[in-house]
Amino acid sequence: MRFPMMKGGAQYRVEIPQLSGGVNLSDLPTQVEDNQLTAVNNMWWHQGVLRTRPGFKEVGGGDFSSRVLNKSRISEREEIVFCVVDGSEDHIEVQADTFSTRGKSTLGMFTIDESAKHKSALGVRVDDEKPYVIFTGDGKIRRASAGGNTVEADPYVPHVTVERRNEDGSASNITYEGFNMLTSEFKCSFSTDGKQETFFIPTEALDKAPVTVSITLYNKKDKTTRTVSGVIKPPSTGNVATTRITGIAFAEICRDGEEDFNEGESTSSIYVYFDWSNYQLSIRACDRVAEYESYWPLPTVTTNNLVVTASKAQEGQRETICRMTQATWFGGTRSGLDNGTRLFVAGNPDKPHLVHWSDVNNPLYFPENNYFYVGDADQRVTAFGQQGELLIIFKERQLYCSQYVAGNTITKDDLISGAVQDIAALTAQFPLTPLHPTIGCDCPDTIRLVNNRLVWATSDAHVYMLPSVNQYSERNVRDITALIRCDLERHTADELKAAVATEYKGHYMLILPDGTAYLLDVGNSAFQSFAYYASEKKANRALPWYIWKLGKDGERFWAAVSTGDEIRLMANDVSNREYTLDGEDDDGEPIPCSFTTKLFDFGRGDKLKAVREMYVRVGGVPNSCVHLSYLFDDAVFEDAYRIEPTEDGELYDAGYIRSYRITPNVNRARLFGLRFDSDGAMAVEGIGLNYSIQGVIR
Repeated sequence: MRFPMMKGGAQYRVEIPQLSGGVNLSDLPTQVEDNQLTAVNNMWWHQGVLRTRPGFKEVGGGDFSSRVLNKSRISEREEIVFCVVDGSEDHIEVQADTFSTRGKSTLGMFTIDESAKHKSALGVRVDDEKPYVIFTGDGKIRRASAGGNTVEADPYVPHVTVERRNEDGSASNITYEGFNMLTSEFKCSFSTDGKQETFFIPTEALDKAPVTVSITLYNKKDKTTRTVSGVIKPPSTGNVATTRITGIAFAEICRDGEEDFNEGESTSSIYVYFDWSNYQLSIRACDRVAEYESYWPLPTVTTNNLVVTASKAQEGQRETICRMTQATWFGGTRSGLDNGTRLFVAGNPDKPHLVHWSDVNNPLYFPENNYFYVGDADQRVTAFGQQGELLIIFKERQLYCSQYVAGNTITKDDLISGAVQDIAALTAQFPLTPLHPTIGCDCPDTIRLVNNRLVWATSDAHVYMLPSVNQYSERNVRDITALIRCDLERHTADELKAAVATEYKGHYMLILPDGTAYLLDVGNSAFQSFAYYASEKKANRALPWYIWKLGKDGERFWAAVSTGDEIRLMANDVSNREYTLDGEDDDGEPIPCSFTTKLFDFGRGDKLKAVREMYVRVGGVPNSCVHLSYLFDDAVFEDAYRIEPTEDGELYDAGYIRSYRITPNVNRARLFGLRFDSDGAMAVEGIGLNYSIQGVIR
């Protein structure tokens, strides 16, 4: 006898081969992509598997102050940090350190004067011999090398005028270099001709500082040249002072036709007068033989054989540069430092929208005419960035860019005619272009160039990317924070302003002071082609974000340096330590990690489903176990089964990640999700779910 039998429900399968979509905190748990997560802690998709983050390892520190004066990032790979060793409101003793993947190196100790209006310091890399220059708010400039002591640096003294002899014998003063904002000193060159004994210094105002005169002489008897010099000190009364240069041979100053050389005539002198009321210099040769004395102009030697060094009145100009807090190398040939030949500086609190740049490969020479103002004065310039051939200038709520344009060829006729007034300023031009009128950056330590795109955060819990640069186009700047914004908004504006960022193994890594790290995979195609998405929402859904928790409770992170393969993190408030990411545990402690999948309705939200079995490909470290929990509409159940590694092996080797058959035996569920928790490092490659339909929801 045959009995009737009920037909078994058809079996279906959902396969998620890789959980590489990152976390999606924006959409409902049922509406995220199958490969996305609805929660994640200390995990990321890396090298073909969703794995626990690397371990947190201490590598040094403990000997720098927890109070940081300010930081200077000199490249994507290196950072100078100024630590306050012992300070008060009126006096600060500073230790200058460089941090990189090579570790920490102390540049030296120095003191910021009590009279300094701004307690600040800015460090830049310049060369191999004395690789760093440090500008401080008290107007001091120091040269320093790793492991050495800081010494006072001498700014470049520009040659503001030179003299040219024309075909008719007349002389022309040619403006050559601009005045240097870092020093009041400048040079002027003239040519002696046996006729002229009065020369005028081309400036509107001079300091009452000593004037130095350097003269090249030609010995008509010995057929040799030499240079003599003298210093004219300002008079205590009146405006005119003089100096006498002795030890001059008659053969060096005699006029043409008077070459009656006498070995006894060796008491000749040169008298130099300077008048501070009209900036007039007078030079006379003097012959003293017995009681006879006469004066005449110095004879012809060569062009520009008379060099005068004087000091221009320029109150506050040096401090304008020394109080800057942001710097970058940009413009010119790629053979320059960090692919730039001019040092751009900004961030002076007294002149918030002012940008200056140096002469070619010379951070000790800032010509007066090398500057522009960026936007309105009510917003400060917060940072620089470079993307492609552009210098990106960040203000608090605006964005500008500038591009290097080689100057026109300068001929001698341009110099003679006066068409060119400052050769140092005209060798290059940097036109300024607005990029966005309302979006800028007030979190300057978060700006990083990753995968040829600038990425940065703002204090209103947004992360932006610069995919293109068109004048005042709102599509220049794109918001890429949608998937994690609700978590980022947990942090205050002050915490976000203190955040730092770096690049770590193909990820943009944003680190909040409390150790929360947000990682964006910038190696996928969606990041590179973001500008071409018609829908910004779809573009955001394709950007994988992950969330980590770093450090110990109470530690505050304030700096991060990376080469792409290795990272250094600096923390204080607890231990003042330096850390790196490496290994499978946090200095011997296991790394807690977890993630949650989407809630699957299997495309049939109106049906009840049974999930009888599933297959997960999981790896773990010995002496740890992976806990599974099942998520439904209104409940969470933890499975008593534990996935435990049974033998040693490399955690992330393909052969070590094994497939496990799990039997949840879930019935009549409308939604079904999974949560993986591990008390040690784990790796999950993919998930397969077998389910059947059990009926309609009533």
